[in-house]
Amino acid sequence: MHRRGRRRCRPQRPAFRIGRSLWCYSCQPQCPGQSDPTAGPECLWGPQSQRGASGCELLPTRVERYQNYVLPTVGTLRVRPAAHRLPEHHHGYLAKYEEAVRQMKALDKTDPDDPRGFTQQANVHCAYCNNAYYQVGTELPISVHFSWLFFPWHRWYLYFHERILGKLIDDPTFALPFWNWDNPCGMHLPSIYDKESSPLYDANRNPLHRPPAIVDLQYKTGAEEPTDNGLLVRSNLRTMYTEMMKINKTEDFMGQRYVAGEEAPPSANAGRVEIGSHTSMHIWVGDPKNPYHEDLGNFYSAGRDPVFYSHHANNKELVRVRAGDALDNEKMGYEYEDADIPWVHFRPPKRAAGVKIQDISQNAQRPEKVFPLKLGRIARILVSKTAPGAADENLLVEHIHVHSDKFVKFDVYVNSEEDEPKGVENAEYVGTFAKLPHKGGHGEHSLEKGKGTIRFSLKELYEDINIVSDDEEIVVTIVPRANGHSVTIGGIKVVKA
Repeated sequence: MHRRGRRRCRPQRPAFRIGRSLWCYSCQPQCPGQSDPTAGPECLWGPQSQRGASGCELLPTRVERYQNYVLPTVGTLRVRPAAHRLPEHHHGYLAKYEEAVRQMKALDKTDPDDPRGFTQQANVHCAYCNNAYYQVGTELPISVHFSWLFFPWHRWYLYFHERILGKLIDDPTFALPFWNWDNPCGMHLPSIYDKESSPLYDANRNPLHRPPAIVDLQYKTGAEEPTDNGLLVRSNLRTMYTEMMKINKTEDFMGQRYVAGEEAPPSANAGRVEIGSHTSMHIWVGDPKNPYHEDLGNFYSAGRDPVFYSHHANNKELVRVRAGDALDNEKMGYEYEDADIPWVHFRPPKRAAGVKIQDISQNAQRPEKVFPLKLGRIARILVSKTAPGAADENLLVEHIHVHSDKFVKFDVYVNSEEDEPKGVENAEYVGTFAKLPHKGGHGEHSLEKGKGTIRFSLKELYEDINIVSDDEEIVVTIVPRANGHSVTIGGIKVVKA
């Protein structure tokens, strides 16, 4: 394993490896101002003219030995509780949780070299999410985002973070709470993270989104804050249904294939949750007054906010819901408190009658006249189908390239009667692409070498929009929601599923 960049730091503990090229390591950053959460990436990277290749200046030059981690024998299962239920239903738990985080933060001062310290833990995420490591024996960066590594890597990251917290308070039954933001009862920042005297508090959050503000899983920067909470909850549930239920291939949920020897994947290769609700939650919490939406609103700083770990614990619960026994939490020694999943039943209402394609295609253009498209405005494209009517088909939005020093987001609709569709309530909504700001080293995602493709399943949507049985074309509308000028799309087509 090679470090990339100028500065060095001392190895603190023997590293361990999970998988052929994934290393786990932590060491002490050597830059002033790291404790200042608004310092921005200049602290990690130095002045623009002096930055090394790495996104996080905190890595050893090489680790010569490693050991594969073996899961210990499980005794009593740790139970991850829903964070919004802690004050009323888990008496005594909050005091233990706060004490564990307090001790973890204390290590930042008493032993900055200890990889169990809170800053060290945050820097692990910073390093792996900013392409700071090469794949073993290559000059290809390792990326843990935008592929099928996303869920497994974060799953292991939380596993060790959780065990460290339990060890600090000598409680092997301790488990991280999960932020149940896909359930209406949990669709607000949990109150345990909003007490300013608590070690769980982070000042670098959007002040407009303190409790009882309802989370927005379609959040876009610069837009007016929603005022209709009922409509917002319904929008969130519809978003979750689309991301979780309108999936016909495992890769559309987990992310595309990515193995040793391959370039870091482009952002469009991510699974639907990663480029959807997961990203919206990050940017919704981060403070827009900070230059890079720190803390939660940027990869490099996300781990500085204690709620990050609760947020990602919910992502892991979504994996369990989707994958079932394919990923066995109990082998890792934990399970989740039971929680309702109301979005399973939130399929959009079927449109009463289909629209005639000739009535909605006047302002639509053929793909060859549109692409490549710089997404600075709404685009309506008339796309040929593989078969008439409600065929089993996929929509491919191809060769997406993102210059992502800014948050970007766009939505996709099929056969919308509106030239400028809004929201996700109607059956014509297909899905979303959203991406956090990202800065990294060689092969960094802000200068993606590859161009990714998003695949949307159309079979259920055709039923919901009541597509006309002899239609041989559809109108696809792509709506930029945030910084569309930073997105280029190379093409679009419909293929057989």
